[in-house]
Order: sequence, then C-alpha cells, then structure tokens
Amino acid sequence: MEELKDLLNQRNLKATPARLQILSLVQNYDGAVPFGEIQSHLGELDRTTIFRTINALLQNGLIHKTQFGNAETYFAMCPKTCSEQGHQHQHVHFKCTNCEVVSCEDLSSNPRIEIPNFQIDKVDIILTGVCNRCLVVQVSVN
Repeated sequence: MEELKDLLNQRNLKATPARLQILSLVQNYDGAVPFGEIQSHLGELDRTTIFRTINALLQNGLIHKTQFGNAETYFAMCPKTCSEQGHQHQHVHFKCTNCEVVSCEDLSSNPRIEIPNFQIDKVDIILTGVCNRCLVVQVSVN
C-alpha cells in the first residue's frame, strides 16, 4: 500500500481510501478490470465518487481505459512512463473469447498510421481471440 501512496504523492494526489482501493484492485487484478468489478468491489461508495476517482487516476496517467464496442469499460495500470501530459505506452488490448480476460500486450513494433489531412491523437487497437492460458488448456484437453 505504501508503494501506491508514493505513486499518488508523485502525482500530487492525496492518497484517499477510494484512490488506494481502486489502484490496489487494478494493480492486483488478472488483466484489465471491468468497471462493474470496480463498482462491486467498492460497493460502499456512490457511483459519482467512483467516477471522479477513476477520472483523477486517468487524468494523472496512473491508469488507462479501453472499451470493446458498446460493452463494458476496462481499466489497467499505466507504466511509470505515463504522466499528466499523456500516456506514453504503445500496446494493444486483447480480449480472450474463452475466459473473457482483457490484457494489455506490448507491440513488437509500433504501427504507423497516417491519414492525409487529419491529425491522429490516439490509436486504440483492440484484438479478440484465445489467450495463451486458454490455448494451453485446449491443447491438454485434446
């Protein structure tokens, strides 16, 4: 918990119980955390407090989010290279169609996407398929 308090202090954020609970959950979760899981984990807090807390963590580069279509929003920890000025990590989000775990996966190379006469501010690559853990289970069953 001290590590999370230090992380918040480095971003000039007060280490409130809500911030510490959300960061702890996101840091220790297997993959990205669905919003519903955050909400049920922090059931004693009202929805507005949860949204404000998540927004503060997003704006200060401590967590990032992704969404698969119109489905639930997921949250994951940012690397230390991210800051209030922006997210400094290139990765894809992968959702396993078997276990439904969402994970952040590093890219082996950075895709360069350009559209003439447009300014691209963010690229969000979302992949679906079967994760390594589920593939291993499938192979051992067969």
